Amino acid sequence: MTQPAPEPTLADVLEVMKAGFAQLSTAIATTNANVEATNLAVADLSSKVDALDAKVDSIDAKTDAMQTEMREGFAGLKGETALLERYVLGVQRAVTDHLNNPDNHHRHAA
Repeated sequence: MTQPAPEPTLADVLEVMKAGFAQLSTAIATTNANVEATNLAVADLSSKVDALDAKVDSIDAKTDAMQTEMREGFAGLKGETALLERYVLGVQRAVTDHLNNPDNHHRHAA
């Protein structure tokens, strides 16, 4: 028959506990280092996001300015087009009136 294993001594229990605490301490230190690295990465990403936000804001402002400029340009073109249309209509009327006036027919005779 085998004899039962002897009961561990207090020194044995303390040695196991010390080893466990050392492993726990190492795990905590590793976790803390990982948390610090993660915090640094988050801070870096946050600054990059801020920079991108600033670029987006700049692009938005430029887009708004371009849209305003285009609207103003189109409004100006509409006004110029209306003036040109009135001018062309006036020229057409003048030519039609001239050609329809019997007093002017002698000038066009071949």
